Amino acid sequence: MDSFWYWKKCRFIAIHDIVKKLGLEKCRALPVFQAITGCDTTSAFSHKGKKSAWEAWTVYPAVTQAFLSLSDVEADVDEATTAVLQRFVIVMYERTSDCVDLNSCRRQLFTKRNCSLELLPPTANSFDQHIRRTVYQAVLVWNKSLDKQPQVHDPCSWGWKKDGSKLVPVWMTIPEVVYALSELIHWLQERLHCKM
Repeated sequence: MDSFWYWKKCRFIAIHDIVKKLGLEKCRALPVFQAITGCDTTSAFSHKGKKSAWEAWTVYPAVTQAFLSLSDVEADVDEATTAVLQRFVIVMYERTSDCVDLNSCRRQLFTKRNCSLELLPPTANSFDQHIRRTVYQAVLVWNKSLDKQPQVHDPCSWGWKKDGSKLVPVWMTIPEVVYALSELIHWLQERLHCKM
């Protein structure tokens, strides 16, 4: 009986109709879009879901080419692609912003809009690691899933690190502010102590 109601509520949409509506390039970019905006193995942006990301993609269609260029990446992502991807995230958080990099956008939102830290986009360094995890998931796993003998890539080269027997995300490669400030305070205390 339950399966009857399930099938009654289902709606089938022909894939060729979707391709016709979205266009071939946008359809080819969908796996990267899915991974970069958050999936089981990549984090989502704070307080930004798929709907916000889709609206940003609609407003900023230039990101389609950046998504497609990620599909061909087998090494580091070039600066031009990273810049377009950063602009996409900025549009997702603040459509009217004229910022071109994430760190400037964070500063602007924090100082001029009084946004709390959890409502800010990621730092540029953190986003670079996010892009690496996106490439690993969308390109090296999903896009190769139908290969007879896909090459297995080391996730530790793509934004992950080993923690015992588990893989955990590399959130950033620069020191966290808390640690940097404590080192600065310690250094200042030593300098003051030496002068006395």
